[in-house]
Amino acid sequence: MKLMNVASSTRTERARKMKRSVAGLILMVLVACSSAGPVDPNRHVSENGSCSFVVPDGWRLEKVPGIDVEFLLYEAQDGFTPNINFVEEPYPGSLRSYVEVNLTGMTEGIPKFAIVERKPFTLNSGAEAQKIVSRSVQQGAALEQHSFLVDAGKRKFVITCSRLQSDARDLTGTFDGLARSFQAED
Repeated sequence: MKLMNVASSTRTERARKMKRSVAGLILMVLVACSSAGPVDPNRHVSENGSCSFVVPDGWRLEKVPGIDVEFLLYEAQDGFTPNINFVEEPYPGSLRSYVEVNLTGMTEGIPKFAIVERKPFTLNSGAEAQKIVSRSVQQGAALEQHSFLVDAGKRKFVITCSRLQSDARDLTGTFDGLARSFQAED
């Protein structure tokens, strides 16, 4: 009789341990799922997998032959289509030096280039960036561009958001929101 109680007790103890293990596993899965946050159905991963971002309402993705990351296009006004493009470059240096190299190139290579605003900018992912708002004339069009130079370690991204200076639509919030949603992917 005593022998049966020991066997029964051992089975009962194993069953309790198994229930605790299963309960612990379920708890870990629930915590992992809840900490991942909701998946945004508007998040787009670039064709080459190097980055992702949330496509703003009213904008459409457009594939350009020879370029890995799609352009975003908005409704044309006065013969110009506001657009957002992405460039990825290998650059192991600091964000600060990358910004300086780019500003030198812009100043020397773009007619009537003028900086309107320059400030640090942080993405939702925590990545550091530099926001530069500039005005210039390109192919006869007076443009305002919001450029976000993003640090992704040994590579950098430039997000360039372009619109006509005469476009009365305020797209600043859209440009900032898109840039904040940007993520460099591995």
